[in-house]
Amino acid sequence: MQSIKAAAPERELRRERLAQWVGYGFRLLEHAIVVGFGVAFVRLGFYAVDHKAR
Repeated sequence: MQSIKAAAPERELRRERLAQWVGYGFRLLEHAIVVGFGVAFVRLGFYAVDHKAR
């Protein structure tokens, strides 16, 4: 019985740590998407300006 009680907090800690890393991963993915769209809009803007001048 003691080993089951001792393993429960460790398992809960591992689950919390995994959830934290998953949260970091989603946050990083969200930032990458936002930055990607920003870069795409800037490049499209420069492309439009370059081709409008001709």
